[in-house]
Amino acid sequence: MELRTLERHIASLAAVPETRSQVISCYIDLQSGPSGCQNAWDEQVAALRKTLTGAQLRDFEEGLVPIERFRESAGPEPMSMAMFARAGEQPFFLALRFRVPLPTRIEVGSAPNIYHLAEIKDNYNRYVVLLATEERAHILAVNLGSVTQEVWRTRPELRRRVGHEWTTEHLRSHRRERIHQFIHDQIRTVDRLMSAGGYRHLILAGGARVTACIRKALPKHLAAKLVDVVPAGPNSRTEDVVAGTLRSFLNHEELESVSLVDELLGRMHTNGLAVAGTPASLRALKS
Repeated sequence: MELRTLERHIASLAAVPETRSQVISCYIDLQSGPSGCQNAWDEQVAALRKTLTGAQLRDFEEGLVPIERFRESAGPEPMSMAMFARAGEQPFFLALRFRVPLPTRIEVGSAPNIYHLAEIKDNYNRYVVLLATEERAHILAVNLGSVTQEVWRTRPELRRRVGHEWTTEHLRSHRRERIHQFIHDQIRTVDRLMSAGGYRHLILAGGARVTACIRKALPKHLAAKLVDVVPAGPNSRTEDVVAGTLRSFLNHEELESVSLVDELLGRMHTNGLAVAGTPASLRALKS
């Protein structure tokens, strides 16, 4: 799913008018398969049934029907799903599939719970992968776990003129120069792509020698955006590389979140340079 599509869904869910019927909001983790979250799902559904009576319970059971049907039809591709349903006077149903993880959670309320959608929009926004070998570079723009843009760059053939015209040393020097030029061409392409698309993170993938050369050649502004270097072979499938970089990116985001919390706590304990909680935050904004 593209970011713009997700943003449209978030906006439409936020604009859903309230009625006497409550909205069921479901998020399901499919990383271990549709049956992997069955126990958690059954427990949460049973707990909700105990809190509802009369028309609310009937609407809940009716709203669960399309949710259960869609959940059972989940294929092997998505890592998670989000579903929103309402029965009653103004029924609606929306189901979304994602290639990023979401927690298994189901709840009811007067409006859709879109918190987790907004969270993945912010956390898994966009990043660029440079998959490089000595012969070619595969540049991927990844958005919400899916590849939205691909750029192939194949290195020009090296001259093979050993003898009267070229000595072996000349050929080696020429080969080093062409590899050097190829690496800088890759970097320029990545730089243009990241600047044009507003990407804030870069991940290198490939063999150790090539990625080390690229990393060394990165200008400071790109080196600052480098999240990780992921090993990948010349015959690695694109989907496997994306899956590997996504895991790396999620780990980076988690560490970054922990770092931000530590910074917030440090500022809170340093002469009140930061505050926490709704009342304190409102007072700080007003002042």
